[in-house]
Amino acid sequence: MHSVGTHTASASGSGDAEDVRAAIVVPTYKHSGLLVEALSTALAQDTDFAYAVVVVNDGCPFPETGRVCREFAVAHPGRLHYLHKRNAGLSAARNSGIAFALDAFPALEAVYFLDSDNRIRPHLLQRMLHALRAAGPEVGWAYPDVDKFGFFEFCDMSGAYSPLEHLFRNVSEAGSMASRRLLDSGARFDEAMRQGSEDWEFWLQGLERGFHGVHVPGTGFGYRRRGESMLTESERDYRPILTHIQKRHPALFAVRAVLRAEAAVGRRYAVYLPDRAIVRCVTDPALGEEDVPLADFVRRVLRAPERPGYGECPGLLAVMDSGLYELLKRHRLLRGALWGSGTSGGPGDPGARRGDGAGDGEWLHAVLVRRARGTAGGRAVSLAGQRGGDGDAAHRGPARPRSAPAGGHPFAGAGPPEALRRGPAEPHPGAARCCATAGRCRCRPVHAA
Repeated sequence: MHSVGTHTASASGSGDAEDVRAAIVVPTYKHSGLLVEALSTALAQDTDFAYAVVVVNDGCPFPETGRVCREFAVAHPGRLHYLHKRNAGLSAARNSGIAFALDAFPALEAVYFLDSDNRIRPHLLQRMLHALRAAGPEVGWAYPDVDKFGFFEFCDMSGAYSPLEHLFRNVSEAGSMASRRLLDSGARFDEAMRQGSEDWEFWLQGLERGFHGVHVPGTGFGYRRRGESMLTESERDYRPILTHIQKRHPALFAVRAVLRAEAAVGRRYAVYLPDRAIVRCVTDPALGEEDVPLADFVRRVLRAPERPGYGECPGLLAVMDSGLYELLKRHRLLRGALWGSGTSGGPGDPGARRGDGAGDGEWLHAVLVRRARGTAGGRAVSLAGQRGGDGDAAHRGPARPRSAPAGGHPFAGAGPPEALRRGPAEPHPGAARCCATAGRCRCRPVHAA
């Protein structure tokens, strides 16, 4: 590997190597036509600290790529540093950029990763580093919302960081910023991953080392969605990638670890106790319970489709009186009973599983009212529209609001609603990058003007 343009010069947003606080690492391979835009936006950052751009040519066979890199390095001495290496994949290129930045900039606080087919707005670097500086030592990286172009879509990643959610979908795109403390802990991209999602595995390294992420809104990260890319290729068969990630992090994906992570952010089951007119939210009784008045719980459910959040509403509803609940709990049978209820539905569909469609609040309200009147038995039903916490890496699209059938049992007739009859779905395209796989999707389509 050799470098070009590594001498320093004063410029807006840059300075001596000793003053550089952040580095933008830009790996590139066969993107010579898009690289110009990526480097131009990287050099246009408006910051109150010195930063540098490190572009890594991963042995691209196109001579135009090397020419673009050299021209930018000559035109921006001290601001842009060009590294050329033999082809070894995206992870190796990023790791080379990390190693160079840590060695060249002693005061470095963070590294931002920008793929050469993406782009960023002028305030991104400032806002990202400010978020890391304002966070506690447990925060190892900052991640943005994802504003896609090419295929127009906006992925809202807002809300508190959830380790549970991160196990089942990549909430931190590659266009995120890693802190110096995370890099000093030894986190590096897995160079054996050549088919995509190496960024997901990288952030899980941070999670395993005790770090969390922090969401930064309004950064202006632009993700170019193309018909053919590493991501679209990986989506054709995602199972080997998921298997590799899980084998790399067995401690994170152990059943008890997932249950602890789930209990820390919310509850899986809502147990309606009609004799007390409350809904008890619980995952494992040993990990805590929350009693919610029925009226308050119904309001949560009706509002959930507007802003889904696992902590607000569990994904499954069961009904029993408080005496049965306490009896099962006393004999340590409650957890097993609730777990089994996740695969039970209404009459005519004993194998139904829960669904995750949004907008079922009206139907659920009718179910709760009928059950409160004593017209239904102690079956488990779906609380659709919530973020699931049971580890199902499946995405379901929005479902229409439903109402219970008139008269009698809410499951009278053909059985439970469609959301309950559906079985587990396959991970939808892009699940590891932007959209939900654990029962929630926060991607909002944005149509071009």
